[in-house]
Amino acid sequence: MSNQLRFRSGQVFLHKLRVDSGTVIEAGDMVFLDTDDVKPASDFTFTTDLATTQANFAASFLGVAHQQSAAGETDDLSID
Repeated sequence: MSNQLRFRSGQVFLHKLRVDSGTVIEAGDMVFLDTDDVKPASDFTFTTDLATTQANFAASFLGVAHQQSAAGETDDLSID
């Protein structure tokens, strides 16, 4: 298998979603919906085992962040 970069092409559908002021998200982070706001995958709580955690994350997965959100920012975030 080669180590070539792959680029996505085609139409992109961005959604603007709310982020809490204490949440830090970088462009390219996978994000999930936590109750009523967006959080990065690194903040997802590990449950009983890996398979269960992956299934729970998949159920709340939103997409990939297209922009960053620094601590203290509350502007809506573009998610693909």
